[in-house]
Amino acid sequence: MEPLAITGISHIEFLVSDLEASSTWYQQVVGLVELPKMVPERRSVELTPAAGGFRLGLTEKRPPDGQGMFRHLAITLESMDVLTSWVTHLDANEVPHGPVKENPFRPGVFSIDVFDPDGHEIELIFEP
Repeated sequence: MEPLAITGISHIEFLVSDLEASSTWYQQVVGLVELPKMVPERRSVELTPAAGGFRLGLTEKRPPDGQGMFRHLAITLESMDVLTSWVTHLDANEVPHGPVKENPFRPGVFSIDVFDPDGHEIELIFEP
């Protein structure tokens, strides 16, 4: 069997308890931008990095369910300098985060963890 041709991530969707708070957090803390709504009456938004690459869907559902089935979202960074800049950015915005850590199974791979308002883990990772 030949390997499947996977080219990247299309989108991720999180169930959130407060759509406005989560959308604002992803825009202000992570730097994503909101895409135009496809279904105006739905309590959801789609966000993306300014350069594209993937979409993050946020759908309001109270109480949020399904979180137990989702582990985390890992966002790739281009360098250690960018990872260090993220630490500075998160600190300046008083956003709690874990320390920069090296992956014990993949030497040279470093990351930090941050959690959105609903507790979803966002891993910011540099993989040389």
